Amino acid sequence: LALESARLYEEVRDARDFLQSIAENSADGIMTTDVHGRVTYASPRALEMLGYSAAEGFGRYAAEFYGGGIEEATTIMRRLVAEERIRNYETSLRTMDGRLVVGSVSLSLLWDARGAVVGTLGIFKDMTEWKQLEESLRQSQKLEALGRLAGGIAHDFNNLMTIISGR
Repeated sequence: LALESARLYEEVRDARDFLQSIAENSADGIMTTDVHGRVTYASPRALEMLGYSAAEGFGRYAAEFYGGGIEEATTIMRRLVAEERIRNYETSLRTMDGRLVVGSVSLSLLWDARGAVVGTLGIFKDMTEWKQLEESLRQSQKLEALGRLAGGIAHDFNNLMTIISGR
């Protein structure tokens, strides 16, 4: 019995260490909350993105991080309760210094062994740089369209000038 207990303890410890390694090395931010919306876990990447230390991040309400505040958090929770899982929800999160980090968040409810909801799990992918590149591309496309328009107008004007010069 003691050998079996030791073996099971080692398996549980290995599984815990493996999951902890995944969370700590994830390129995306991982955060969990309790049923009241208070942060119970934040991965190192989540803390880095939001500019908080572990002590500053834990216990805060998740609604404080949403760019839309409590209204956005309430809307998301209603939707999450109805759907149990939300994938690729585009939002912005407020950092400790007040900046907004644009990204995509996937959320799901967390359940205990009896099937009761014990909180939420959120995985946040920072897309701020991607959005900036997208906006830069959009601006360059606008300038290209303006250049083509100007070129077309110049060509038509040149055609008129050729006719006038010919007369």
